[in-house]
Amino acid sequence: MINQFIHSLNQYAQARYNDVKKGLYSASDANDLLNTYSDSMIQGMCLIGKEYYIGPIQRQTNHWSRIISPSAQLPHHIQLSLHVSPLLINPTVTRLATIRSIHINPSIGTNKKFA
Repeated sequence: MINQFIHSLNQYAQARYNDVKKGLYSASDANDLLNTYSDSMIQGMCLIGKEYYIGPIQRQTNHWSRIISPSAQLPHHIQLSLHVSPLLINPTVTRLATIRSIHINPSIGTNKKFA
């Protein structure tokens, strides 16, 4: 099952990459579309109880994001991650909520002190 999802993700990402090369989308817009596509996959995985497929989908999405827009990478001390929790499911709508968070390593960065 995961191979089919990764294949589908690869096809979608390759199409967006080609669209960027043709000038149909900016790299940023293509990455937004790719993230929306993969977020939908991740939500589907949670709904059917296959949360262990989230990691491979995220890794493949990150791989394609770096290909589509290499200049859009975050600095090495900032990590973007997606956390999906079954506790965030709204039982009345059966819609999964996702939370994107940015983790900044406080030990790396400027030495400025704030008063």
